[in-house]
Amino acid sequence: MKKVLVYDENTEDFERLRSAVPGNEYIIAQDKDKMWELVKNEDYHVILADLNMGMSIDARFLALLKAPPIDKPALIYTNVFGMPELKRSMNLRANNYILKSNPYNEIAEAIENAEFHEQYRNTYTLGSSLGYADMMRVKKDGEIAGCLGGQKVFKTIGNKPIKDWTEEDLFNITAAGEYTYEGTGSLKIIRRGERTKSTERNVILFVDDEELLRDMLSLDIEDLFREAGTDVEIVRAGSAEEAIDVYTANKNRIAMSIIDMRMPLFKADGGMVSNSAGVDVLRRIRFNEPQCECIILTGFSYSKELCECFRLGAYDLCDKERKDIFFGSVMEGFKQGQNNYREYEEASYVMQSYYRQSFAGALVTELLHLLGRTRELSFDDKLRIIEFEYMITKVL
Repeated sequence: MKKVLVYDENTEDFERLRSAVPGNEYIIAQDKDKMWELVKNEDYHVILADLNMGMSIDARFLALLKAPPIDKPALIYTNVFGMPELKRSMNLRANNYILKSNPYNEIAEAIENAEFHEQYRNTYTLGSSLGYADMMRVKKDGEIAGCLGGQKVFKTIGNKPIKDWTEEDLFNITAAGEYTYEGTGSLKIIRRGERTKSTERNVILFVDDEELLRDMLSLDIEDLFREAGTDVEIVRAGSAEEAIDVYTANKNRIAMSIIDMRMPLFKADGGMVSNSAGVDVLRRIRFNEPQCECIILTGFSYSKELCECFRLGAYDLCDKERKDIFFGSVMEGFKQGQNNYREYEEASYVMQSYYRQSFAGALVTELLHLLGRTRELSFDDKLRIIEFEYMITKVL
């Protein structure tokens, strides 16, 4: 039996869910204050949130709901479906998207597998749980927000293991001009004078197994950017395997990727492994470069693959037949991708004062506690640490 926390103002839908999907314990929250109270005091397994209720949830609130020490999966549960709704769900970091009209056995299965999907997301989309655009919005608003569930950055500083850290080391972290993340659990401090400019990104990766369509759309995109006075280069790939090779060769120049969701993936003996290889390409790119915006091309409406795309943080999902919308999204996504990388190296400077003022003391307390030298942290202290870790990892 799972304890399910339902965030929904419609009591009729709640009662219908409870009677149709038995075997779980359901608790309802009809406003944000009640939701937060339950989250802090109840031991539950899954969040089930109505999408219209979700509109009232700011990024910081949703991020904290899904982070340690809470760290629970959240499912969007709604009456509506469409591309705008999917994109809103992306921003809410949902693990899955469920229609209230779906068969109840599918809803029950989604609830049952929610914790598995949370582990899956943490494994394959580490570093991109919250959109980079959300992080930059927070930066411009002048407040700290968001978190990255599961990842602990502060394992080593240089070659010094955590057990040998001093308070001076900890304060040096918060006072440093820039940080780099070197593999699992290694943090290197870079002083201001060592900062280097990144390469200007003007390349779009276009992945589609339909060569004629890919080439025609590529030419149209180049013409659009030329008319706008922007120099853009498009590199192309006709399969998932080729896409990874092309991406790897150009990763320092790519600002955005356009990926066809429905592409076959074959075994060495010719047998087909999957007909949705575009999802695998998206996963690979988002895992390595969460700043790279990705547009998914599809001719389908609701599908599990589309839900997977929004879990992986796709910038947009576009119908191949709606070229006007597609071209507009490409222009916006390319600009956003360039901004992501440009602001990526500047974010640590903007956030530096917040690190020192808001989190230095909490960080020291946490690390000294890990060394067995202080009391256990309070819940609020842990939330501050979560926010700190998120901001550190997002500027790395």
